[in-house]
Order: sequence, then C-alpha cells, then structure tokens
Amino acid sequence: MKTTPAHLFVALPAEARPLIQGLELVRETREHGFPLYRNGPLSLVVTGAGPERMRRATQDYQTVLTPGSDPSTPWVNIGIAGHARAAVGTALLAHTLVDAVNGRRWTLANPLNSPCASDLLTSVARPDDTYRTPGMVDMEAATFFSTVRSQFDTAPVHCLKVISDNPQHPMAGINSRFVHDLIADKLDLVERLLRVCRV
Repeated sequence: MKTTPAHLFVALPAEARPLIQGLELVRETREHGFPLYRNGPLSLVVTGAGPERMRRATQDYQTVLTPGSDPSTPWVNIGIAGHARAAVGTALLAHTLVDAVNGRRWTLANPLNSPCASDLLTSVARPDDTYRTPGMVDMEAATFFSTVRSQFDTAPVHCLKVISDNPQHPMAGINSRFVHDLIADKLDLVERLLRVCRV
C-alpha cells in the first residue's frame, strides 16, 4: 500500500497492534531503544505508558532521523483518553494541550479538513479517575508535544485520542482487547488524518 510520511507514537502495545497490522508496518531490528516499526516513510514507535517513557522514546527516535529528514513530516500521538462527557469510542483531536504538572499550555494547529472534532487535552502524571477535568485526559501528549517542539519547531504535531472511559464507563473496565478494538475501529480515520495533516 502507498504510505503517507508520518512519525506515529503510541504508549501501549494494544494501541499499536491494529495500527501495525492496518498500516502494514514491519518491526525494525535495533540493538537498543524503543520498538520501532516502518513502512517506507511511515513509522511507529511504542513508548510504554507515562510521560517519562514518552519523553525518552521521542528523544531516542529523534537520534535515528537522518539530518535530511523532511521537516514537514507530521508527528502524531495516537492513543486512548478519558473524558468527563464524551461517549466511549469517540475520536477527538487536541486543539489545546495542558500539562497539569507544570501548567504549560499550547495551542495546536489542526488540519483544515480534519476527520473528527477537537477538544482540550490535559496530560496528568498518573491515572485520574475523578472525571473532574474538562475535556480529554491522558498521560503522555503534553510531553510528546514539548519534546518534539524542542527539536522540530515547525513540524506539524497532532494528538488523536479515542475516548476509553467516562463516568458511566470508568477506567476499571479497560483491558488490552478493549483498547485494541477502540483503535482498530478508527483505522480509517487515522488514514484520513495522515492524508490531511501535513499543514
């Protein structure tokens, strides 16, 4: 299949598996570093959960990029998130990112022809099941964005989240199969996003 250039980052293996299969990605053999999968100019890194793993994985991947890499290639964080109001299975792009640890805030430039709606996304240091924070809640997106921006200050950066839990369906019910199915159901949307996100 013809692939669109992009650097994809996911925290969980269950989030990665449907993307690896659907986008026909092949694992690259590396002695060290985080799992890396490629299909031509399209790559995916599995970071593990939490902001520190995301930071290390993003920095690690930046070292394997050649100096001639296209600076317009999008960086996309894909994964699950909680939400106080949105239905489970809803896909949302982040239009604003907040790091709950240090209070930093960023506005993201999403594609004009976005395949889904957008919302605020707050990244927290540990899982939060209170559902008191407005918008989406995850653990990695703010660190992903700030780490990419530290090296690539003009590259498109997007955060696509699929809602996995809310007050009616709390995070205690989340398992690997459920996460896999949530992401697999949005594969067409991911492909549409990749086609329009080079802005």
